[in-house]
Amino acid sequence: MSTRRKLLLPLALLVAASIFVRFVFFGVYIVDSHSMEPTIHGDPQTGERVLVRYGGGMPERFDLVVVRVPGEAVPRIKRVGGLPREKVRIEQGDLLINGERTAADAPRPEPVLVYDPSLPLEDHFQSREGVGIVGWQHDGNVWRHAHAPGEPVARLEYARRLADHYLGPQGEFIEGSAEVGDAWIGAALALEDSASRARLGVAAQGDRFLAWIGVDSAGRRRVRLISLPIPGPADPAPEPETLAEQVLVVAPGSHEWVLGRVDGRVELWFDGKRVLNHIYGVPRRHPLDLFGEGRSRGPRVWLEAGGGDVALFGLRLWRDLHYTARGTEAVREELQLGPQELFLLGDHSAHSRDSRDWGPLRLDQILGRPLWVVRPLARARALNGAVQWVPRVLEGE
Repeated sequence: MSTRRKLLLPLALLVAASIFVRFVFFGVYIVDSHSMEPTIHGDPQTGERVLVRYGGGMPERFDLVVVRVPGEAVPRIKRVGGLPREKVRIEQGDLLINGERTAADAPRPEPVLVYDPSLPLEDHFQSREGVGIVGWQHDGNVWRHAHAPGEPVARLEYARRLADHYLGPQGEFIEGSAEVGDAWIGAALALEDSASRARLGVAAQGDRFLAWIGVDSAGRRRVRLISLPIPGPADPAPEPETLAEQVLVVAPGSHEWVLGRVDGRVELWFDGKRVLNHIYGVPRRHPLDLFGEGRSRGPRVWLEAGGGDVALFGLRLWRDLHYTARGTEAVREELQLGPQELFLLGDHSAHSRDSRDWGPLRLDQILGRPLWVVRPLARARALNGAVQWVPRVLEGE
């Protein structure tokens, strides 16, 4: 046998093995719908291509799966919400499993980035309604508040309705339509004087929660989680209630602070570590919500600084996956899953047909697991299920 024929034989076997693996164990699918935005960007012509590993088996909560839906010709990618034998219900945007929301330390889908410093600050934040940005000066990539008698406090509040917005495939802002309940605001701040202080705020329905970052009477840097309910038009201003507090060792320079309201609790992060966490349960009804629709009014997230000079190096806003109360299954009452049933949801809930419409699907209807976005190459990335998310404000700066 000639040398050339000796080389061609293993090459042919390699090609045949590659084709066998490609068609038997893996496949590449175009995502043609928007139901998994922004986890996967879908479109009938320009949707992302996803590498799928064929095979079923028992998934974990929040895993992504490819399923064959009865009556539909095209397989669909969804996220696992409920597992066999669990009781599932959607309440105020949250997924409840056996009556419980996701715990603080449990893995969860990565929250959705709504604002980062690549977007113009003045297009998304304001000092108060209708006045633009006051009390802050733009200095390159930094916004500064110089404490002065005429401007003792500088404020930035989110100027848009807090809805299921997200950043598109090119980092562009995509306007959402459904109001969301859970969000985090993060800021990289340098409190440049000993008396400098800051407050981060999140609100939903009738609840407001504040993270106060300041100095106590002993000169120590102290943080507090504070509850301040929204009063009715004829009610007196409520007294703030301290939910939790802690003394921190804070070195000079900028530090990352993130305040979040999520799954019936409020949490504060400092430089990538959760330092305060308080469970409060179901939010109060807003005093102007006369029909109990669960609506919020007024600013939903904000930042205030004062007492001394403060530099803002980065600002980010995230939201949780918010499951809208549409469809019939697990929306109005708890749904009991059978021993081989899964409850599946789309990440872009307001624009997704999923188990809220079809009901549970069986384990044997899983075709495979999506592993990677492989095209376009510029957006290639791994696809994750649940993660131990740690918010970082300056990530990628």
